[in-house]
Amino acid sequence: VDTRLAGRFARISYIKAGLVALMVLAATAMARGYGVSGN
Repeated sequence: VDTRLAGRFARISYIKAGLVALMVLAATAMARGYGVSGN
């Protein structure tokens, strides 16, 4: 097993986890109506 790329994969995994968290926050904000003008 080649372990030279393990650090890169770990970093990418953290980035993906962060993006998922941001998407959840954005979806929650949209569902609650944040950013909708005139409301």
